[in-house]
Amino acid sequence: MIIQQVLNNNCAIVKSHEQDELIVTGKGIAFKKKKGDTLERQLVEKIFRLENENMKQNLTFLIKDVPIKYILTSFEVVSTVQKHFNLTFQDYLYVTLADHLNAAQHRIENNLWQETVIPDMQSHYPLEMEAAELGLKIINQNLAPSFPQSEVVSLALHFLNAKLDVNTTQIEDNARFIRIINFVNQFLNDHQIVRTQRNHYHYDRFFTHMSYFYESQNANKDENQLSSIDVAIFSGLKQSHPVSYKLASELAEALESQFHLTVLETDKYHFQLHIERLI
Repeated sequence: MIIQQVLNNNCAIVKSHEQDELIVTGKGIAFKKKKGDTLERQLVEKIFRLENENMKQNLTFLIKDVPIKYILTSFEVVSTVQKHFNLTFQDYLYVTLADHLNAAQHRIENNLWQETVIPDMQSHYPLEMEAAELGLKIINQNLAPSFPQSEVVSLALHFLNAKLDVNTTQIEDNARFIRIINFVNQFLNDHQIVRTQRNHYHYDRFFTHMSYFYESQNANKDENQLSSIDVAIFSGLKQSHPVSYKLASELAEALESQFHLTVLETDKYHFQLHIERLI
């Protein structure tokens, strides 16, 4: 192996005897080494293959702004997940994941961590969630402080967005749903409703309901109208709980205007029930 670039004492880009470009790591592997020097294969602990020119360019771009530990972890996560689950990702995943890990650990270290709230990921995307579990295990072996278990949702979203075998319509629909969930989460936060250890069950239940609400957009909405009993209950809630009714109405109006969703009275009724539990 001939060194092409020393990244740090423990990491270098090399060219193999087969003329493949690789990232290799090992304790002290590149100490006092320079371009053109030979690297002994028995010192190498991990190897990551630079498959094409895009990957080389991505690595060059990353090295300027992202510490090498996040880049190497990104390469290890992506290469391991692809091999273990027979998945194929877009090359840009190495960049976006490394950048995400860098930013996420900064938030963890500064007590700014916030969970990604996406309901029913396990039921909708079991393969990506299983892959994310493996990815999180690798991340926590390489980086400290450890990432929380909720990080699997963020990892699964990265995998979903970078998969090569997902059709464009599905990608766009997934992205729209995530934008809606993030909007609702921000709407609640703007009204001093935040997820806490005390209310997390009801908070997560609300977002599970939002998942069903979004799926119902493709169903026959006429079937979801309020029964006469529900109408009476909803009317009573307007009078007895005006704050949650006002918030539910504002949320419904925002979803209609910003995302062109159909929000029926039954939807507002359920919004209010969930919001009432959180205020």
